[in-house]
Amino acid sequence: MKSRTQNSGAASTTSWAKVLSSAPKAPQTLKFVEPVFDATTHVISIPPELLAIGRKKYSMCLIGQFIGNAPKVGFIHAVLNKLWGRDGENVVSTYKDGLFLFQFPNDSTYFRALYRGPWHVGGIPLILWPWHSSIKKLDSSTIVYPIWVQLRNVPLELLTEEGLSYLASNLGTPLHSDQDCSRLFRGDRANVCVEIDFSKPLQQELIVDINGEKAEIAISYSWKPQFCDGCKSWGHHVLACPSKRITTQWIQKAKPPTKSGFFSQKSR
Repeated sequence: MKSRTQNSGAASTTSWAKVLSSAPKAPQTLKFVEPVFDATTHVISIPPELLAIGRKKYSMCLIGQFIGNAPKVGFIHAVLNKLWGRDGENVVSTYKDGLFLFQFPNDSTYFRALYRGPWHVGGIPLILWPWHSSIKKLDSSTIVYPIWVQLRNVPLELLTEEGLSYLASNLGTPLHSDQDCSRLFRGDRANVCVEIDFSKPLQQELIVDINGEKAEIAISYSWKPQFCDGCKSWGHHVLACPSKRITTQWIQKAKPPTKSGFFSQKSR
């Protein structure tokens, strides 16, 4: 059963459109809007139009995850603004479950960050996704990662959206290319982002048959995730394993040598 609260004994009919249209630009003034909740469980119902407003506002944001120990937010902000900040400042903030939220000054910077990878901060790979409400962090046992792959010696007739999709599907699940496939490519190379299952052997080349002639397409991977033999998870080496215990052992320093160069030892 749904129940509506009342304000001062009178039911309110305030709509979201009315609230937003009357709100000042800055500072942001909040207004009372009569909530809707279940009278038994007190679970609050969120109006669909309210969710739509929030999703539109953050539609041009990216979510990032580092494969390994993430750097400090300030360091991430400094490094990525050198890479992305030619059109204005990019805002980096922490998100839930150890993820990071990236906000951009314009659409072109958003697309450059999303499609011009791979990106590394302090040598640590950064994976980016378009924000959506149900996004979840990759688990440490995950062996399927989206990474950038370079294809070289690609026949010209395969440098299309359809051709690259077909080739990349032999490696995993294609996500996108780093350039507009409707335009002419320069050279015989293409960079594609592909979800790859690292539990399977990585291919080093693709051999294609075009009208009876064989062509070899070379493959380069932007990075490969490290596997820890200690905790049996991906994302770090055994030497950097968080579960590895570090013990400290105190060793007595040796006494300095005498002038003759030999160590002296007292007789018992």
